[in-house]
Amino acid sequence: MVRLSDRVIVITGATGGLGNRFAKEFSNYGSSLALFGRNLKALEELAGSLPVRTLPICCDVTNERQMEEGFEKVAERFGKVDSVLANAGALLSPGRAESLPLDVWCNTIEVNLTGSWITARAAHPYLREAEMGQLAFVSSRASSIPTRGICAYAAAKAGVEGLVRSLAVEWARDNICVNAVSPGLIDEGATRSISENAKRGISDRTVLRRRGAASDLFGAVSLFIGGDARYITGQVLAVDGGYGLR
Repeated sequence: MVRLSDRVIVITGATGGLGNRFAKEFSNYGSSLALFGRNLKALEELAGSLPVRTLPICCDVTNERQMEEGFEKVAERFGKVDSVLANAGALLSPGRAESLPLDVWCNTIEVNLTGSWITARAAHPYLREAEMGQLAFVSSRASSIPTRGICAYAAAKAGVEGLVRSLAVEWARDNICVNAVSPGLIDEGATRSISENAKRGISDRTVLRRRGAASDLFGAVSLFIGGDARYITGQVLAVDGGYGLR
């Protein structure tokens, strides 16, 4: 945790439920933060509430040019980028697979998977220059244990985990570690779109018999981007309270 105070960390989806919590947690350890998101007002409010150096950047993870310009601004302001937390994602209009509109499928893949790749590609030249570049994605246990009605989201997150392993292989020569956390049912972010009935079903299959919180994820996230995980790459760590073991 001590090393967090020396790091410049980029967080995408910074104003969402999880992103907002992550930013506040990292600020408690003195990290310098670049906050990426689509709502400039919310980004500025969050940045103004944190007791560390912050840079709010209005951008969309699906827009190549905006992401490239965003990382350029971070490097200009802080002089480097040490770590990137690719947190941006969305669970859009859940529904049965046979009736899912094509635009919902495409938008879900674009935000969750293509947006993750665009983020990684824009971050690469800066992480390559870091002493130990670290890139972490936020996946989902839905990638391997899906519930009904979220086939597009489950497919997108499975793709993210494949991307993690591929980038770990390709970017090892650049001294960049690439990993992901795979949350179970967390009372923040995308899971708000899941019905209460579905949430009860997931809780019933969770050994710890409770829903998770953003604070439950922070330890895993900070491990992957905090500077200590220098010999861990290509891994997906489930943070799910033992979901699927019951």
